Amino acid sequence: MLKTDWSFETNEALDMILLLNAVSNDPFYNQHYSDVREKWMAKLGEHGSSLITRIRSVISMSKLCSELYRINIMTLDEVISFFEDATNLQRSSLQILLPHRKVFHECFKMLKDLGLDKTWESRAKPYLVGLAKQYGHVMNKCYPLEDMQKEINRFLGAPQPICSIVYLATYIKPIAFQLPGGGMAIHPGPHGYMHLPKQLACLCIHESLHGFPDSAYAQESQDVLRKKNNDFEKQYQELITNYNSSPEEYFVVGADAYLSLKLNIRTHEECVEYLKTQNGGMPLSLAIYEELRNTKPDQEDSWIGYGQWLHNQLLTIIHDSSLS
Repeated sequence: MLKTDWSFETNEALDMILLLNAVSNDPFYNQHYSDVREKWMAKLGEHGSSLITRIRSVISMSKLCSELYRINIMTLDEVISFFEDATNLQRSSLQILLPHRKVFHECFKMLKDLGLDKTWESRAKPYLVGLAKQYGHVMNKCYPLEDMQKEINRFLGAPQPICSIVYLATYIKPIAFQLPGGGMAIHPGPHGYMHLPKQLACLCIHESLHGFPDSAYAQESQDVLRKKNNDFEKQYQELITNYNSSPEEYFVVGADAYLSLKLNIRTHEECVEYLKTQNGGMPLSLAIYEELRNTKPDQEDSWIGYGQWLHNQLLTIIHDSSLS
C-alpha cells in the first residue's frame, strides 16, 4: 500500500544517541558542534569522555539509532532500560554489543543524570515540533508522496519503503540517514532557516534508495573495479574516510539525481552541478546518471531493476567515462 502523506516528527532517543558524535573528539562532527562539545565536555569530564570514545569505537551512532528505532525505542529512559538488561540485547539485532552492555548503560545513564533529556525537552523539542508542522504542510502540498513512491518502486524493480517519516534531529549534522520501515533522520537547518521543499524531496529520494535490491551484487562489481583502477580506489577510500559514506554511495547518488530529474525536482543542469560537487565530486555517480539519462533503460519492458542493471553495466560505464 502506497503512503499518501509526509510525516515530520521528533525523537528524543535519536538526539540522545547522536549527541555522542557531537561531543566526541571526531573533527568530522566537531566542525559543526564545537560549542556543544565545549559546553558538555566540562560536565562529562575525563570519565564521560572515555565512555563516549569506547561506545563510538564499537558501533556507529547511526547504526545504533537505526537498530533501536527498529524496536520502537523513542526516549532516553527507554535507551537506558534497554541496556540495563542483557536479555534485551540477546533478543535484538544488537547482540554484538553484549560484551559492552554495561558501558552503554553507564554512558546513557550519565546523560540522564546530567539532565540532558530535560534540556532537550525544554529547548530543542519545541523548536523542532514547530518546524515539523511547517515542513509537513509544505511537503504534502508541493510533492505528492504517492507519485514519488511509484517512480522509485518502478526504478528499483521492487517495492521499497519510501522515507516519508522524517525525524528532525538536533545533533545529526552533517549527515542524514535511513531508518527502518520508511523513516529517515535529518537536520532541520539552523535557526531561522528552512530547507527548500525540493531539497527535502531530494533528500527523501536519496535516503529511500539506500539498501536497494541487489545493492550487494552491484558492490561486488565495484570491488572488482577498485582492484583494477587505482584512481577509482583512491576516490573510493576518500569517500568512505572523509565523508563517512557507505560503500553504495556512488550508486545512490547517481540514481537519486536521475530520479529527481524524472520527477521534475531538479533540472539537468542542477543534477550535473550536484554530482560534480557532492562529497567533493563523484565522477562515477555522474557517469551512472548520464548513462541512465541517455539510454533510459528503466522505460524498457525488459527492465528488472536498478541493481541488476548496475551490476551488468558497471564495467562498461567506468571504462567509457573519465574518473579523474
